[in-house]
Amino acid sequence: MLLLALPFAYARRKNRLRNQKLLEGLDALAMQHALTLSGYDFWNPGYAIGIDGQQKQLLYTRKQEGREVQTLVDLLDVQDCRISKETRETNGNLVIERIALIFSLRGPKHPEVALEFYNMAVNLNHTTELQLAGKWKGIVDSCLAAAPLAR
Repeated sequence: MLLLALPFAYARRKNRLRNQKLLEGLDALAMQHALTLSGYDFWNPGYAIGIDGQQKQLLYTRKQEGREVQTLVDLLDVQDCRISKETRETNGNLVIERIALIFSLRGPKHPEVALEFYNMAVNLNHTTELQLAGKWKGIVDSCLAAAPLAR
């Protein structure tokens, strides 16, 4: 029975260590910007998001293939937040290719900011990414409703 449990214990420990490393990286990034995270999440190997609810700042990191993408979104500059779900039909089935949280910034000259939650080209299996994107849209919407008008 011990031999059957060993692979599961190893996988659990590996996930815990990976998440601890992601949290340390996210905390270090928050410290660089003088932020205190009040909430955060990790998913798929290498994705992390966190928020400083007091300063209305959102941090996002994505590590893949030895590259790291870091994004800081000032929620006071955000006009709208929405979920983008790109799909295609294959053999009569709808296949999700990409899930992202899209931020429309105030002013016509500002491009949209996309935070990727899932990309089929990176990871073939998706599990809770759509629900997680929905959770973070709700968090952002709450911050936007409570935030004063943009500076």
